[in-house]
Amino acid sequence: MTDQYKINIQELFRPALQSGRKVFSVIGSGGKTTLIKAAAAVFCNEMRVGAAASAKMYYPDASWPLPQLHVYADQILENGKMAGISGRLLDRAVSENDLLLIEADGSAGRPLKGWAPYEPVIAAQTQVTVCVIPAHLLGSILREEDIHRPEYFRRLTGRAAGDVMELDAYVRLIAGEGGLLAKGRGERILVLTHCDDDAGAQRGRRIAQAVQDTGTAAAIVYGSLL
Repeated sequence: MTDQYKINIQELFRPALQSGRKVFSVIGSGGKTTLIKAAAAVFCNEMRVGAAASAKMYYPDASWPLPQLHVYADQILENGKMAGISGRLLDRAVSENDLLLIEADGSAGRPLKGWAPYEPVIAAQTQVTVCVIPAHLLGSILREEDIHRPEYFRRLTGRAAGDVMELDAYVRLIAGEGGLLAKGRGERILVLTHCDDDAGAQRGRRIAQAVQDTGTAAAIVYGSLL
C-alpha cells in the first residue's frame, strides 16, 4: 500500500472544525478506533483533543498521543475497554476540548453489521457523525464471520451468509432506511475503508458514486486508514 490510497485525516475533519463543529461521533464497522486514533495524532499538537466511547473502545495505550490526549470514561472494564460517557462527564469533555472524538458503535470486530433499534449510542451533543464501513467485500460471498447482528443486516440488505455482497446491498446498508447514514446525528461523513490498492479504490469509488446519488451524505471519502 502506498500513500496514494491513504485517507487524508486533515481534509476529512478540517472543514467541520473550521465551521465551529467539534463533537464527532464515529459509528459503523471496520476502522472506527483506527480513525479516532489517527485524528487524535493529527490534531493533538494544535488543539485540545478528547476521546471517549459511548459504546466500548479499548483504552488508549502508549501508541496513542499521550499525555496530550484527554480520555473520558464512565468505567474501565476488565478486558481493558472503556465504556460509556454520560451526564456531567460528557458536558465536561465537551467544554474542555476543541475536538471530542466519541466511538459510538460496536461491531464485534466484524466488517459489516446491521443495527438493533438501540444502536448506535450517539450523544445528543454530536455535531458530526463519521460513518465508517469497509468496501473490500463488494462482490464477495459473505461468511457468517463477516456480519454482526445478521438478522438486522438481512432486513436492511436482503443478504445473509452465502450471498454475494453486491452494490445494491451496500447502498441499502449505507443509505437505506435504518442504515448507517440514517443512524447518524448532525452532518454525516461517509468513510469507506480497506481501499488500499487499485482494485480496492475501484470498489470504493463504485460505492461512493452510488451513495452520492442518494444525497444522504455531506461528504464521502474512500481509501486506507493504515
